[in-house]
Amino acid sequence: MPLFFGYFFIPVSCYFIPEAFCLTGKFIYFLINLAMLLLGVAIGRRVYTVFGALGIAGYLGHLSYKVFKDSLAFALRLIGFVTIPASVGLFVLQAPIVRVLFQGGRFGPADTVATAGALATLSLGLFFFAGIRVIVPAFYALKNTTLPVAAALADAAVFVALCVALTRPLGLPGIGLAASVAAGVNVALLLVALRRREGRLRGREIAASLARAAGASAVMGALLLGALRVYPQEGIAGWRGAGVLTVLLAAATAVYVLVAHLLRAPEPRELARIARRRR
Repeated sequence: MPLFFGYFFIPVSCYFIPEAFCLTGKFIYFLINLAMLLLGVAIGRRVYTVFGALGIAGYLGHLSYKVFKDSLAFALRLIGFVTIPASVGLFVLQAPIVRVLFQGGRFGPADTVATAGALATLSLGLFFFAGIRVIVPAFYALKNTTLPVAAALADAAVFVALCVALTRPLGLPGIGLAASVAAGVNVALLLVALRRREGRLRGREIAASLARAAGASAVMGALLLGALRVYPQEGIAGWRGAGVLTVLLAAATAVYVLVAHLLRAPEPRELARIARRRR
């Protein structure tokens, strides 16, 4: 997906929107990759290692099937636990984030509004962007490279079609929405194909985890919205704004983790265990 955004999203953006807004595509590319970096490489390392070992071993035996499905479910649960609140945070704080990071000089308030809207619509697809990085290696472990390519082509086709349909009424945010929907189509195609080939994929376990993450994220989002009513968004700018934004994000993260713990989500303990192993 980074290659998709770097070599496909930005050029297409420049084709569908005025030249003055092309630079915003590069800013959005940076922000989305920053958010993806915050996921950490620990989840991917474990999954890639397991999938790689299964691929080398020929993926034979009942135990291999169980390890394969457990690893895939583990990765999707943790990715959902991290990306769902990240999407909510980026959506609610879209303008303050862009204003603190970029506004100044030639990057004026109008550029902030345009970039913030696109960041918000792109943030809706964070789970799908990250999910592709896990599901595609699963196909490689099964020695199947055809379906990921076909899904990627469908992703690109949907993206271009939605750009044509959404850019005129929505502008730059329409391109972000098109990218998010296209990534969702990609993930759906891959999961349906994997389900048909391998049977059940711990779907209920993954769905329950995503529901808990969504519930905790809703509480976190309500807190952020309330904070923005108390502290005007326009005041979150410059170095002082960076401090305010840091406090808001820290408080939101603490609330999210607390609510997730109250909902008996296992992911915080799993992430803590991964962090300890990396030391």
